[in-house]
Amino acid sequence: MRISHQWLRDYVEHTLSPEQLAELLTRQAVPVEAIEPREDGDACLELEVTFNRHDLLCHIGVAHEVAAGERLRVRVPEPSLPEGREPVTAYTDVQLEAPRHCPLYTARVIRGVRVGPSPDWLVRRLEAVGLRPINNVVDVTNFVMFECGQPLHAFDLQRLAEGRIVVRTAREGESIELLDGSARTLDSDTLVIADAARPVALAGVMGGANSEIVDTTRDVLLESAYFDPVAIRRAVRRYRISTDSSYRFERGVDPARVAWASARAAALIAEIAGGTIAAGLLRREGDPAHMPAPREIRLRLARLRLLAGVEISRKEAARILHALGLEVIEQPEALTVRVPTARHELTREVDLIEEVLRVWGYDRVPVRETVAVRAVRPDPRREALARLRMVLVGAGLREVQTLSFVPADDVHDPPLFTKAPALRVRNPVRADTPALRRSLFGGLCEVKRGNLDRGNRTLRLFETGTVYLPQDDGRPEEREQLGLLLDGDFYELKGVLEAVGRALRLPSLACVPVRGELPGFDPLERAAVQLDGAPIGWIGRLGRAAAERFDLPEPLPVLALLDLETLLEAADLRRSYSPPPPYPAVTRDVAAVVDERVYVGELIEAARRSGADALEAVELLSVFEGDGKAVERGRKSVALRLVFRSPERTLRGEEADAGREAVKAALRERFGATFRE
Repeated sequence: MRISHQWLRDYVEHTLSPEQLAELLTRQAVPVEAIEPREDGDACLELEVTFNRHDLLCHIGVAHEVAAGERLRVRVPEPSLPEGREPVTAYTDVQLEAPRHCPLYTARVIRGVRVGPSPDWLVRRLEAVGLRPINNVVDVTNFVMFECGQPLHAFDLQRLAEGRIVVRTAREGESIELLDGSARTLDSDTLVIADAARPVALAGVMGGANSEIVDTTRDVLLESAYFDPVAIRRAVRRYRISTDSSYRFERGVDPARVAWASARAAALIAEIAGGTIAAGLLRREGDPAHMPAPREIRLRLARLRLLAGVEISRKEAARILHALGLEVIEQPEALTVRVPTARHELTREVDLIEEVLRVWGYDRVPVRETVAVRAVRPDPRREALARLRMVLVGAGLREVQTLSFVPADDVHDPPLFTKAPALRVRNPVRADTPALRRSLFGGLCEVKRGNLDRGNRTLRLFETGTVYLPQDDGRPEEREQLGLLLDGDFYELKGVLEAVGRALRLPSLACVPVRGELPGFDPLERAAVQLDGAPIGWIGRLGRAAAERFDLPEPLPVLALLDLETLLEAADLRRSYSPPPPYPAVTRDVAAVVDERVYVGELIEAARRSGADALEAVELLSVFEGDGKAVERGRKSVALRLVFRSPERTLRGEEADAGREAVKAALRERFGATFRE
């Protein structure tokens, strides 16, 4: 942003040299990058303005900074409008068809102007900030924009079809020739200013050549509006056009300045170019939800002292905030601050504290040789996540991070955690990835594909990331998810999950059979992951359709996807100690022959629940599929090791034998098991 040193004095009577002014602004967190002396004795200061400080994109905004730092007052000109008798509605009308993109649109009419060169004072002001004078009407609109930050546009009223304005989105395929001589073909998402027949301006960006102010112009329609910053930003990126106007609209102008800027420009045009101002302001209001509103924030003086680390009086804090353009009501222990729309980036108490501190002077805050430290409880979720990562890295897995944007198809992003279709973004970064992921499935498979292309065929990966589950109101529920991918055996990945369960002390974490369709996974090698009996994810080998989608050859990897938030919330991180058992264990083996459709996990769970005395653990030894000889076809032999132990004494052999018989009876009753000796 370029600021004229002499122009600034029109609004605040400072006595600072350009160098002193630069030092003051930089100290108040408004860095001055360069000072450019001019031949006429003026100087141009180049300010570095952050995206949220739209109020500094004009001389009045910078004047407030100088007034706050130098204890001065800001003078804002009060426009004097010599209006004629005829109302503005006698000459034009405005139809607002895009209320969301344009929450506020105003128009004035000045009739009988004489277009010509601008006076010297106006030329000097514009040239000081790097603008080229065009004519007295257009130069006034640029002057007011650099004065107060509100972009304006002047139309030749006689060149508008039916003499009226229509604020709408473009019709697909419409085109416009802009003031820079370029032609643009518009799409249906683009906001335009049109007349009764065609677009006459790319709203908030640039006017059209078919309605520009020329030497023969006699009647001027003056536009002053508030456009939705998102709509303007989209147009700037889509058509690759950036102007002084769009630069301000993208950041959000002050809606309270819209009418003032219109009156100020109309008065200057009438003064410089002559003409009569039609009575009144034609005003059309759209959706107020897309326009900032004033807010009230309470600043506690105790909070100011705590964060500043220094005593700043109530009157000094009030003075600073008032000089910055805020309305302040003093109370014994607080300030009630009414924030205008010109400073809509100020939303919290801490924002006001920062405003006070940067003007009061960060350099005045004393440096202390000691720093107070207060112990806080560790975040259990963060500690659980760190432990989870340690286990996975210890198991040989490497962490990856993938993108949240995915193709909008159920093969790349299968509906594993919701049946609702993936949410689409309105302005995707890439046309082939317009949706928000519902799981980490596709990202992990893409990483697998990319490593294959580079000759790395064996992977052990994990990822923790955010997924977006669609809700009924159209908004996503953001959930953290854990994804694992291994080139290996299903039971190896299951063992990794069991290690996670042990590390987080989740004994109920288990893999259970799943019946029915499970998109993305092999129908013969898959399972649901449960915690306390409730499903939290899936594990299995990649399915054939997904393998073809990602062009992955055999052997296919195994994957697991779990709801990470549920895991972390259930984690038990309490440290405990159990002394080693003082008495030895006694083991007994059983070989149960059951139907091949019975899951091994069901057998182990039934053995644990058999009620056998002193049964400490059940371990799987082997599984032998029926070959028609030792075991008949359609059945299988599952060898289990039963571990018995008493905390009070050494068990006798017959007690372990009785426990084994209890287990056998339970398996025989539930599964019709027979036993091999």
